[in-house]
Amino acid sequence: MKKPWLYLIVFLLYASLKAQSPLDLKVSFHADNMPLKEALFLFAQQSNINLTFSSGLIPTGKRITVHAEQIQVRKILDQMLVGTKVIYTTTGTQIILLAQPLRMEARHFTLSGFISDGETGEKVAGALVYKIVEQTGTYTNEYGYYSLDLAEGQTRLLVSYLGYAPDTLTVIVENDQVQNIELSPAFLEEVLVNAVADSILLESRGPDIIHLNMEQIGKLASLGGEADVL
Repeated sequence: MKKPWLYLIVFLLYASLKAQSPLDLKVSFHADNMPLKEALFLFAQQSNINLTFSSGLIPTGKRITVHAEQIQVRKILDQMLVGTKVIYTTTGTQIILLAQPLRMEARHFTLSGFISDGETGEKVAGALVYKIVEQTGTYTNEYGYYSLDLAEGQTRLLVSYLGYAPDTLTVIVENDQVQNIELSPAFLEEVLVNAVADSILLESRGPDIIHLNMEQIGKLASLGGEADVL
């Protein structure tokens, strides 16, 4: 009479083998400078695996060399299919070779236009037009014209030039388009210098007033041998 525990061991072993993916099986395979299609047929036959693929899927000019001893099926397939556009998947115990899906490349469009002074309308040459996220950009030419390559979608731009307030804008690119940009001049705060008795009074348009007496002025850095207040 057979012992019940023996049946249990056999059942567990069978269930384990059945649940194992065919890609995880360890097999041995050798091929020297063999056409890929021929190597795949031989690999399936020698390894006793169910490998399915279309003959037209396999590159005809590719030859491979493989020497594998007790290596997982997936690793052998990876080595055989490297450099091709063929991938694999499984359905039950069957391994299916498929064409690698094409990746959709982002479409690119051209954003162009003129950068000008918002008050005079004069074109600004040498202004920076900068893609904030990509951290790349371009400069306007001598006519204030720029042209920028942008991927389809939303892009944040920074436009700047010395003497003007920087401008940031968001553009949604769906085709080639023109975007003219006006910059606002950035005026420096006016400073007035008044002599009052033995002190110098620096006044600005802001609320702050700075008093310097003559002793403090003497300690200022000198330009050309004379104290320079500013």
